[in-house]
Amino acid sequence: MCSIDWELIARYCTILTSVVAVWISIRALNRNTSFASRNIRLTIQQSIFKMVMEKAKDCNAAWDKEPQFEKDSKNSPHFLIATELIIAIDVIEKAINLFGKNDLSVAPERVEYLGLYWKQLSPNVRGWVINVTPVIQNDHNKVFTDQISRIHDCFSAFFEPSGG
Repeated sequence: MCSIDWELIARYCTILTSVVAVWISIRALNRNTSFASRNIRLTIQQSIFKMVMEKAKDCNAAWDKEPQFEKDSKNSPHFLIATELIIAIDVIEKAINLFGKNDLSVAPERVEYLGLYWKQLSPNVRGWVINVTPVIQNDHNKVFTDQISRIHDCFSAFFEPSGG
């Protein structure tokens, strides 16, 4: 006659239950970690996006405050606009560098955020940046010409082709 060792079966069931519980816990941990990473990445993207929008709004407001005769002049240097653009570039790049320490997927998006900023600038500001004449650059100090060069380096990829 065959006897069943219920104590042995109970031990194996306890071990099996423990293994299944550990496996479920590990799966839950992996899933929660994945969701948390995704949420952190989304929060970082939203923060940079909001900052880009605010900086574009600041630059557009500075343009609106420019005297009309300066807006109409092709030879006006628009120092305040150049300064706002440089500040925005610095802030965007610093934010990407700082957030990039926590999430490596942020840094490759630099061009996308600069492009987003460029598109949020008013057409007048974009037009001025594209058409900064050599006369304006040559009539001012090295700091200003360096700023214009940096602005062009950051945004020239987004200049729309002229003509029709």
